[in-house]
Amino acid sequence: MSEEGNSTSQSDKAKKPVVDSISRKPNNLVVIILSALVILLSVAVVTLSLNKSSAKKDTSINNSSTSMLGKAVNGEIFSYKVEKVDCGIKDVGYSGSDGSAKSSDPVSISNFNAKPKGQFCVVGITLTNTSKSAASFSTNEFYAYDSNGNKVSIDNTATSLNNFKEGKTIASSINSNASAYVQVIYDISQNTAIAKLEVKAPSEKGAVTIKL
Repeated sequence: MSEEGNSTSQSDKAKKPVVDSISRKPNNLVVIILSALVILLSVAVVTLSLNKSSAKKDTSINNSSTSMLGKAVNGEIFSYKVEKVDCGIKDVGYSGSDGSAKSSDPVSISNFNAKPKGQFCVVGITLTNTSKSAASFSTNEFYAYDSNGNKVSIDNTATSLNNFKEGKTIASSINSNASAYVQVIYDISQNTAIAKLEVKAPSEKGAVTIKL
């Protein structure tokens, strides 16, 4: 074979890799595009899943935006159900609004009367012991938050007078699977309302929030 033929053959061989390299470029580009699409699709699926999970939490019965009045909220030991919330009460006890004793009041306690700085709110709560043994609780661990975000303790004087007048005592212990109804009174500012309660028993580690 002539030198010219050999030169042509070598030239053709040298050109082949260039042609192959050029032909591969579109394939590599397709792979890159497909990979990017897969990544984007995966991100979209994850985002959709997180949004669905978030939506479920938002509609949960225990969500803070849902009123739990009349519904049981479970703690570690007790189940708490707020039965009623009555606000706007001007006095509690055994004397009339003018400070005089009512004819039906027992003489020994005819002057027992409590007036709020703002307004009294009477809150009725049913506690159910869901544990396997008797458990104690204290209403001093029952806090209210008004619509302005102020934390309020119970008014012990008004609470005691109200329960005494109705012939009720607040139990300090509840047997397993048993329930007890208690009424507690808060003194909150005028033109506000009770937005939520924060309650717990001494033996419970965390408090239970009840949106009202």
